[in-house]
Amino acid sequence: MPLALTLSPSDGPDDVDNGYASTRAFYAANGFTLGRDFEGYWSGGSTRVLMIRVLG
Repeated sequence: MPLALTLSPSDGPDDVDNGYASTRAFYAANGFTLGRDFEGYWSGGSTRVLMIRVLG
């Protein structure tokens, strides 16, 4: 099961235009879905989201 960890959409607006929203859109276009948010997982206080792609 492929996994990706990136900035969550619940974290608020991106600092860069089309930054993490584009990253999430790329993964979604390749079959990934939003799985679970992780608050405080990385430094900086940002919320991350685990994106999951089910194979088969």
